[in-house]
Amino acid sequence: MEVATGSHQLKITNYSQTKLIAVGMHFTSAPFSIGGCTWAIHYYPGGAKKFHESYISLGLSLCHGPKTANFRGTDIARSIIEPQCELRQQLGHLLASGLGSDITFEVEGQTFRAHKCVLAASSPVFRAELFGPAMGKQLLAVADRFGLDRMKSTCEFLLCRDLDVERLSSALVLAEQHNCKQLKAASLKYVTSQRILIPVMATDGFKHLVESCPWMLQEINASYSHETTNDDIRFGLTTLLLALCVLWIVAMYFALLFGKI
Repeated sequence: MEVATGSHQLKITNYSQTKLIAVGMHFTSAPFSIGGCTWAIHYYPGGAKKFHESYISLGLSLCHGPKTANFRGTDIARSIIEPQCELRQQLGHLLASGLGSDITFEVEGQTFRAHKCVLAASSPVFRAELFGPAMGKQLLAVADRFGLDRMKSTCEFLLCRDLDVERLSSALVLAEQHNCKQLKAASLKYVTSQRILIPVMATDGFKHLVESCPWMLQEINASYSHETTNDDIRFGLTTLLLALCVLWIVAMYFALLFGKI
């Protein structure tokens, strides 16, 4: 057996930046030849496996075997080497260079650049954070169904942060459906502290709230009464909410009655 020896120097630039990529992702060196074969070194800044994450890992990869003559039939097919997918290391290079980055994180005084699309593809929480509250509602339902408490808490935070007149009623419905105490408390506090109940009642979302969770009107009234000091306003609000309940009940009665005719 013929033994071949050789050496190759691997130089790592911007080492601290390369440590930002995830476990299992690697950079690939330029190819080099030893013993008639082409080789490359894989550099894993965060370790090749989960249990290696406190270390860096290096691996040697055979790119092309030695050239031989007189290939025939299926031997030729076997000699064709499929190019390796280098998407992970390409994304790693993109992260390390900061090229095209469109979001910046600040951690303990240090800033790190990243890419929204990559973050959204990697994490459903980032997807909800970066691309709108609708995704947050879907994730909340999934998190509640499968007992993912941490994701559920994150979704509650995102929905609380995006509260406004149009979203308030749907937030209360979600809070009731998925037992989100923090979201419910924040929504009740928002509607009373901002004095926006009248605009909220004019939204389509409030109609849905009355139809699906009519008992929430009493909680809104109780919360609003606690914050309001003027007795006339408190009495007027209570009367208005009761009137809405009566109108809703009457509307449901007539809907059922005409449905039978």
